[in-house]
Parts: sequence; structure tokens; C-alpha cells
Amino acid sequence: MVNESKKSNGLILAFFFTYIIANVILFFEIISANPSLSTLLKESQLLLKIDSLRFSIFMVTIVVLLNTMIIIVTFLILKLCTQIILKKEFHHEKDLLVTLLLSSSLSAVTSLLLSEFFTIDYFILSFVTSTLEYVLFVFLYKTNVKNTREIITVSGVKLVLLIVNIIFIFKV
Repeated sequence: MVNESKKSNGLILAFFFTYIIANVILFFEIISANPSLSTLLKESQLLLKIDSLRFSIFMVTIVVLLNTMIIIVTFLILKLCTQIILKKEFHHEKDLLVTLLLSSSLSAVTSLLLSEFFTIDYFILSFVTSTLEYVLFVFLYKTNVKNTREIITVSGVKLVLLIVNIIFIFKV
């Protein structure tokens, strides 16, 4: 049982590193493709009076911290809302976390590929990849969990989070 738990934790850690790496690369790809964001970051670097390497390390640190916070907050919102709506203990924490990490990583990689091969507006790309992440999330969660009420509840809460994300993207 302990060995199985170590394998499971190692798998979660591998998915987490994949998630972080994909999102760091995506961040730099978006910056390089968007001249106004690139200019803003160069001005920030000048304001902070640090060289390019240190500024890049600083930005990677920020991206890692923010993406870690995003995944934790999303996980907690999904878990707590599901517990409140279903009025029972939530027992699929690892399934939920792996599904979140995997769907986010796959959508980030898809976004990288789309932006590499096609000239797509940032907002359209964000909408497409957010929608893809949701579809992947629902498919992967449904594959791992067999409780229909729980799948519908988790999917519904995730859809609300997606809509809030899309509204935020288009407001900014």
C-alpha cells in the first residue's frame, strides 16, 4: 500500500512538473508574440534595473508561483463546491488533481502548437484553449470517476470557473 502511494505521489509530481514547464514556455511564447506585452516587460526590467537573465529568472519564479496558486485554488474550489452540493465527503482528490494537471498541461501544449503554426489572436487562442481544457477535463474526470452526480457537479463548477476566466480574459 505504501509503495502504491509513493507511485501515485510520483505520478502527481511528474504531472505537476509537466504543468509548470508547459505554462512557463507558454508564458514566454505569448510574450514574444505580443509586442505590447514584450515592451511592457522590457520597461519593467529597466525600472527594476536588472539584467535579462535575472529578469527572466524573476519572471519564471512569478509564473511558477502564480500557476501553482491557480491549480491549488481551482482544486480547492472544485473539491469544496462538490462537497457542499453533494453533501458528502469527497474521495477523489488524486483523480481531481491529476485531471486538472493533465488537462491544463495538454491545453497549454496545444496553445503552444497553435501559436507556433498559426497566427492567432491572443484572445481567440485563450478562448479556444480554455474550452479545450474544459472538454479534456470532463473527459478525463469521467474516465477516472464513475459517480455520475459527482461528474456533473465537478463539471458544472469547472464550467462556472471557465466562464469567469473567459470574462476576465475579455475584460483585461
